[in-house]
Amino acid sequence: MLSLNNTCGDTTTNRQYMLRKNQNLIKQFFDSKQYLYQADRKVAHVHVVNDIYFLHGHHKTMFKGVKKTFNNKFELASYIECNELYFEKAKQLSLF
Repeated sequence: MLSLNNTCGDTTTNRQYMLRKNQNLIKQFFDSKQYLYQADRKVAHVHVVNDIYFLHGHHKTMFKGVKKTFNNKFELASYIECNELYFEKAKQLSLF
């Protein structure tokens, strides 16, 4: 006779592990979002997951439909420089 408990248990454990792993990757993906600007206009954003950079262009800009993947920050920096982009400036808090 087949023992279904072992098979189901292993499958369930693997599924739970994969879900947890995917949830961590998804959290990392959305938590790392940074906007890119060109001439004071938001034109794209970048996500970072496991040291891989994902650039997504925004609608109604010249970057519409652009989806690029960079394997390191130097490739991303080169692309940013060539397209005259810059990251969002840090907002300074004021006391008044």
